[in-house]
Amino acid sequence: MMRTLLRQVLIGCCLALAFGPVLAAGHAVVLAYHHFDEPRYRATNISSALFAQQLDLLIREGFHIVALPELIERWSKDDAIPDKTVAITI
Repeated sequence: MMRTLLRQVLIGCCLALAFGPVLAAGHAVVLAYHHFDEPRYRATNISSALFAQQLDLLIREGFHIVALPELIERWSKDDAIPDKTVAITI
């Protein structure tokens, strides 16, 4: 039950990000993941299958996925950051 709720919340957050004004050019979102398939870490665990669904959603919705070091470098150089940019940390 808790896992289902967590999945719904995470997917809802991804959908909210897809349409949020923070995703305008010059802004980015950083998604932090901590544990995969480790149920003993209930608060920070995600199944590999759900993670794959979330990645599929980001790709389907046209997000520009970059590595965090690339995002930091762009910010530090004042380079353009495309709309809907997302960095993922693990």
